[in-house]
Amino acid sequence: MYTISEALRGIFKNKLMSTVSMGVMSLSLFIFGVFIVITINLLILINFAQKHVQLEVFLKDIPQEKVQSVYEARTDTLYNLISAIDEVDSVTYITKEQALERFKLDFPEFTELLGPDFNPLPASFIVYPSPGFRTSIYLQNISHKIQDTLDVSLGRVEEISYGKAWIDTLDRWVKTIIMADLITGLIIAIASIFVIANTIKLNVFARREQIAIMKLVGASDSLVSKPFLLEGSIHGIFSGIAASSALYFSLKMLGRWATNIAFPTLPMFMILIFIGFSLGIFGSWLSLRKYLVDPWIDEDNQKGDRTK
Repeated sequence: MYTISEALRGIFKNKLMSTVSMGVMSLSLFIFGVFIVITINLLILINFAQKHVQLEVFLKDIPQEKVQSVYEARTDTLYNLISAIDEVDSVTYITKEQALERFKLDFPEFTELLGPDFNPLPASFIVYPSPGFRTSIYLQNISHKIQDTLDVSLGRVEEISYGKAWIDTLDRWVKTIIMADLITGLIIAIASIFVIANTIKLNVFARREQIAIMKLVGASDSLVSKPFLLEGSIHGIFSGIAASSALYFSLKMLGRWATNIAFPTLPMFMILIFIGFSLGIFGSWLSLRKYLVDPWIDEDNQKGDRTK
């Protein structure tokens, strides 16, 4: 009870500083929450794009009279060879006829250029990499493995395409988002810790005589520190609740114009409250570690000794 009553007394006694402290932390956590929501939605879009990452292996047309063995001619053999590559999730075979039908659907304005007996489009395999292997480096490695398997051994590969330019752009977006998250989180953490530490420092200074007396009668640092640590955690918890609530209602209003925004309500509330609690505890601990090492009564005695 002593810890709770002292923590609440510190908050209400310094209402202005407590309000400023929680206001700054709430704003910081709100900004951080906005950035988390933006990051979640961008990662969802990137994940959707990554699911459509694929390699297209175009095969050479080999006239039947030039096929040297049944092994080279069998499509299922080529299919099995590509499927056996560790980084490959699935493979789809597209015949020349299917490729022509797709071309006519995608480019109907050029349909007249293709006669009934004229099909210049090659057969191909659509190769889908496994999750975790959809970056530019892995796609290049898969491409080399397919090239070595089908071209060197069987002489069947005409070209392998996987859109290297936009895959590289996708990779840069992922790295940029992660770096921005780290920088934003670091800035907000430093600002919040600074505000909490200074608030607790002022409370400690205001109660310096009480603390000195408690230490003289044998109170441990743990007993003296608990009210201040609880006070910092209360600041952080209420700041987290305020920030997550403001973020929730802001997104509700924004949802009238953008209905597809992903917002995991309960996890976001828990994350922001936990971050606020952790920053409050840590900021208080930093302040206490500095200002409770030596009791003020010793400092006063030293001053008295110097005046004699």
